[in-house]
Amino acid sequence: MVLQTTSLADITLEDYQAEDLNTILANGGRGALAWDRGIGKTYGAIFFVENVAPNERAVGVAPEHLLLRYRKFWNGVRPERPIFIYGMDKFGPRDWVESTNGVLLVGWASVHKLAEKVGKDFPFQALFADECHRAKNSKARRTKALRWLSLRCPFFLPMSGTPLVGRPAALWSILNMIDPTKWGNFIKYARAYCDMKYNGFGYDFSGASNLSKLNAEIAPYVMRRLKNDTLKNLPPKNYETIIIPMSAAAKAEYDDIASGVVDTWTSLATGGAMNVMSILSQMNALMQLTAKSKLNGILTWIDDFLESNNEREQLVVFCRHKWMLDAIQTHLSGELPDDDDPLDAQEIRPTKA
Repeated sequence: MVLQTTSLADITLEDYQAEDLNTILANGGRGALAWDRGIGKTYGAIFFVENVAPNERAVGVAPEHLLLRYRKFWNGVRPERPIFIYGMDKFGPRDWVESTNGVLLVGWASVHKLAEKVGKDFPFQALFADECHRAKNSKARRTKALRWLSLRCPFFLPMSGTPLVGRPAALWSILNMIDPTKWGNFIKYARAYCDMKYNGFGYDFSGASNLSKLNAEIAPYVMRRLKNDTLKNLPPKNYETIIIPMSAAAKAEYDDIASGVVDTWTSLATGGAMNVMSILSQMNALMQLTAKSKLNGILTWIDDFLESNNEREQLVVFCRHKWMLDAIQTHLSGELPDDDDPLDAQEIRPTKA
C-alpha cells in the first residue's frame, strides 16, 4: 500500500511526511510517527486517515485541548466529512450509523468510556493516537482502552514528539499495540532492552540496554524526525491560539452569569441606576470561571511541552489570577496518579488576587 492522496485543498505533504507515511503503509498501515513538536503531526494523522479509510469511519485519540484544532484542520481540507467530538457534540447511535465516513475524536480522559460503549461490533477502520506517550503505563485504564481499540482497527497510527527510546519500558506498550505478535512478551523485551534487575523487592525495569539493537528493531515501526532536520528555513517563533472547550456544566454557569451582565446593561440603557460594583463583580466572576474551566487543558499542554521539549526551550507562563499560578506550581511540584485528572485530584476554587 502507498499513499494515494498527498494533497487536500491547499495542503500538500512535505517530502519527509510522505516518505514516513509510505513506510508505515508498507508495514501494513501500523506504525508510529515520532515527529518533534511543530513539524506536522496533525496533518500527518489527517492524511493517514484519508488514505487508509477515506470513506470509512475512523477514531482519533488526542489531548482534550487539541480536539477542536483537529476538527478545524480537517474541516479546512475536507469539509464534507463529518467530524464528531466525543462528549461535546450531541449525537447518538443512529447519527453514527448514518455517518458512514465520520471521524470521532475523543480525549485521553474519555477514551476508556468510548471503549466501554463500542461493544462487539467495532465500527472503526482506522485509529490514530496523538501524544501516545500517555499510554506508556500498561496498567493504566486509558492504556488498556487504547490497546482494546487498536487491536480492533486494521490501521493504527500512534504519534508522539516525546523520545521514549531512552526509556524502553515506556515504549513497549505502544510497540505491543502496533505489532502484538512481535512485541507480545514484556519480560522477554525487558530482559533484552530494559536492563531488568531484581532489587530485593521486585524487578526493576527502569534501565536501558542494547539500545542500538532496539533502534534497529523498531526502525520499520517508528518514524523519528527532529525539528532542526526538517524545518531549517522556518522562523524560530510560532504563534498559535489554542482553543480549550468548556464543559457543559461550566458553560451553563458561564451563560447564567453572562445573562446577568446583559440584564444589568439593559437596565442601564432604560434609565436604571448604575451599579458599577455589580458589573465589575459579574465580569470578574466570568473571568474567574473561564480561567478555572481551561486550567486542566493548560496543565495538559504544559506537561506535553515539557515532555517533548527536546531542545530544552524555556517556558514562560503569564496568568491573570494568582490562584491559577499557584495551581500550576502545585501541579508541577508533584506527580499525580497516572489516570487522574488534575481537577479531580485537587479542586481549584477561584479567589480574588
